[in-house]
Amino acid sequence: MFPRNKDKVVKPTIDEQGNTPLHTAAWEGNLEVVKLLLKHGADVHAENFERKTPLHFAAWEGGLKVVKLLLKHRADVHAKDFERKLLCILLLGKVI
Repeated sequence: MFPRNKDKVVKPTIDEQGNTPLHTAAWEGNLEVVKLLLKHGADVHAENFERKTPLHFAAWEGGLKVVKLLLKHRADVHAKDFERKLLCILLLGKVI
């Protein structure tokens, strides 16, 4: 799935929407896979074709633990997708 160079991700596989494995793991709320991907260099700022990041996906469906982990890895809470939805508003809904 990941070509490697000294245990770092070189270029992740993406799907037809431009989602990386980190997007998918974040959407599914799979904390252990998110941890593993981040450990091996997955890009926390990766955007799909709609400019959604893994943090967008975690905020919608992935759960608070995944959100917190992505934030710990400096995911951008001010990221906007093509619909100009502010990620921080999505996150607020998860926290309250």
